[in-house]
Amino acid sequence: MASYVKIKLYNKRDTAFVANAIIVKYTLENHRDIAHWSLVWKDNLPIRPDTTASGLTFNDLTIRSEGTGGIKAVQISISSAYDSYETLLISERLRTDSVFSNYRVILGDEVFTDNSGVFSVVFDDLFVVESHAAAAIGGVLIKSAYTQRELYSGFSEYHHNQRVHSFNTPLNNDKPYRIGVELEVYANSSAAKDSICGARTNWFQCEKDGSLSESIHGVSGLGVEIKTIPLRPCDATSVDFWAEPMAKLGKLAVSKGHSTTGLHVHISKEILGANENEREKNLNKLLTFYTYFIEENEEAHRKNVIICGRERGYSDEKPNTEIGDFASMFGIEKICQNERCFNLISVGVKNKCEGQRADINLKHWNDYGTIEFRKGDGRISKTRLAAICTWWEQMCLYCKETHPAHFSFDDFFNKVCREYPAVAYFFQVDDER
Repeated sequence: MASYVKIKLYNKRDTAFVANAIIVKYTLENHRDIAHWSLVWKDNLPIRPDTTASGLTFNDLTIRSEGTGGIKAVQISISSAYDSYETLLISERLRTDSVFSNYRVILGDEVFTDNSGVFSVVFDDLFVVESHAAAAIGGVLIKSAYTQRELYSGFSEYHHNQRVHSFNTPLNNDKPYRIGVELEVYANSSAAKDSICGARTNWFQCEKDGSLSESIHGVSGLGVEIKTIPLRPCDATSVDFWAEPMAKLGKLAVSKGHSTTGLHVHISKEILGANENEREKNLNKLLTFYTYFIEENEEAHRKNVIICGRERGYSDEKPNTEIGDFASMFGIEKICQNERCFNLISVGVKNKCEGQRADINLKHWNDYGTIEFRKGDGRISKTRLAAICTWWEQMCLYCKETHPAHFSFDDFFNKVCREYPAVAYFFQVDDER
């Protein structure tokens, strides 16, 4: 005999939602007075599972997964068959080594069983209602994949938040680096600005930026810089992640068509390597690839403009060097095969990218530990945000993984379009405001 109850797991420390799961209670044929209890989940809980599969059987109960990824299970306890789910959780709270030790567990209202003998359920279908409910309340202001130690609200001075607030962090990291986005917009009215800045959120902050000096419908002071916390790459590059926030923001503000708005992307330098030597070496490769294989290549420059949204960034000064330009005259691809020659070119390019107005800005390499990509034009668009974050992320990874002698913009471009639909789609029309 088997039964199960749906549960929700919340982080004890910050009360953030962590995962949907079920607890299964089942007895064995020769030990019907003893109950075996198992936890079954699909999310990335930091719990070592006893087993992972697309389908798991607990006596007469089969649980299947028809979505992507398998389901995981771990045995919780063995106790009397007459114990209830409530008494199980009471005993688990007393154990310091319990799998629930870091979580607050909310039991569902109904125990599911089937007395006919064998029954089967699809794990993914159990939480359809819960998933829609979570999206409805958490899609814009509260992102459930991040802690809620801080709730940001209000309109602050430039860089005020980073001095007085800490960043909320992902509950589960998907990669060793994170991506932050700065989107500059103009609210449609003072009331719209109050709506944007008055939100209580765990994943973005609203600040003043002196460059947002334009008037909207004759009203000044409507500029807002929206700054995210460092996001998981899987979120920053996801159209779905941005869809609802951009739909809401698009009703309150504009960004496209204003020369003073920008869309800047910060990527933590861990993307370029596991230690500082690796990161410095790959940073030089990135800067040289961008300067000479993209901006000095007419077709590559055109495609970079299409994705970034504007012809020029904040400065007409390019990070070209005399030796780099000389090498370009004779085919920089061939010259990059010589490591000493490549180093001479790349160091000079890096020195010219120290300024804050370069397309790739290194000003915060040492203090924040990020590379800032400033070429992007301001747009309120789910596709633009996902595509431009993907563009810079994949450029970093391509340069990290590719020897300068094999640099090819076509190879990079074809790969990123083939593997990332947001970038491929970006050459079509999107609803941008």
